[in-house]
Amino acid sequence: MSRKMLQHSRLWNSIVGLRIVMILGIVCAYLIVTALVFDQVYDYYNLETPETRNSIERDLAIRSKALYSALRQSHQVVQHIADDPATVDLLTFSDDEQIELWSLITRRYVPGSLALAIAGEDGRLVSGDDNLHISSACRDDIAAISRGEQLAWPRIHIDSDRHKHFDITAPVTSAGGDIIGYVFASYSVEHLRKLLELYTFEGEMTQLVDISGKVIADSGETWHDAETFTHAIGDSQLRLALSKRVTDVTAIGSTLLY
Repeated sequence: MSRKMLQHSRLWNSIVGLRIVMILGIVCAYLIVTALVFDQVYDYYNLETPETRNSIERDLAIRSKALYSALRQSHQVVQHIADDPATVDLLTFSDDEQIELWSLITRRYVPGSLALAIAGEDGRLVSGDDNLHISSACRDDIAAISRGEQLAWPRIHIDSDRHKHFDITAPVTSAGGDIIGYVFASYSVEHLRKLLELYTFEGEMTQLVDISGKVIADSGETWHDAETFTHAIGDSQLRLALSKRVTDVTAIGSTLLY
């Protein structure tokens, strides 16, 4: 073999060797990057990873806070009515017929309410007219509150023959600070469901659950193998339950590799 051919062969072998090294380097780099990406994805979706669980809990906390603000707003509306000097005068000077007329008219200005009524200091509704659509369970709650009992709020009644509803009660105080009665408002559970819809996204199911674990309202739908997480809604008796499917990290890895 001539010297020139030998040099050409060595050059060719060097080029082939360099190409092999380059290919191996590219493959190794791809595998390293894929492994790093997989680790990041795994950490993001793996529920055992503190960062993932913290992220879900933060998401739930934000939604729960928004729902709590909506509940508090309903309570503030009732409390605003109770704090109105006209309400104090109504309890002090008006008769049952005037109070019932006031209830029917004022309810129009309380969004989502089914009933609005005034109770005396003893918790007895000033007007017992059935037009106010107030169940016996509601009356029992008002009486218990007037006796100083601490009841979970909002009061929820979904087993009665009437509309499924929740109740909010606010005290009426005199100029001297004494409780002289109560303003009572009843809201449809549909009001809660519509609020829940605002904080439910595709592929999720959210539920409002009371202190006994009973589902009060729900929205959305999700897969049968979804994970469920819960969070308290302020100082109310309700909890927000979120069910969502957690992505299969192995499937993600297969997609990245192949």
